[in-house]
Amino acid sequence: RTFKTGFESSAIRTVVYELEPPSSAPIITEQPQDRMVKEGDYAEFRVSATGSPDPAYAWTFNGTPLIASGPVLALNNVSASNAGTYQVTVSNSESSVESSVASLTVEMRTPIENWRDEYFDTILNEGDAADDADPDNDGSSNIEEFDAGTDPTDANSRPGLLDSDG
Repeated sequence: RTFKTGFESSAIRTVVYELEPPSSAPIITEQPQDRMVKEGDYAEFRVSATGSPDPAYAWTFNGTPLIASGPVLALNNVSASNAGTYQVTVSNSESSVESSVASLTVEMRTPIENWRDEYFDTILNEGDAADDADPDNDGSSNIEEFDAGTDPTDANSRPGLLDSDG
């Protein structure tokens, strides 16, 4: 026997809808913080934000736009010209919001810190760069070599030693 259901053919249609999350204005969850660094060091400003779509970041220095577009602003080999105020605008298609202003203070190096950096790649008074150290074993401490203007890594360059021209 054959039974008829009244349908000649049947088809099942599946429709899939991808739902996008609802849009939301950016909210800054972590503000950039003031920084104080020595001349020649690295400084970093960081901001955290939420929002949908994902927010974009636009940093300024003393009110002037920078070419920086992420949540982290990194400054290498900082100099006095980098001292000032930094701020970021966080935006998406819904809105934009400005961060608080963060300041960068750059402390200038002392002459002995510059000298240590030149000879020991550090400004810290420790290890071979310590004032009382004698890394070249010439009998003169680093502070004596600094005062005399001699090379603390060369035993042939020590206070009171004259060269053959002298």
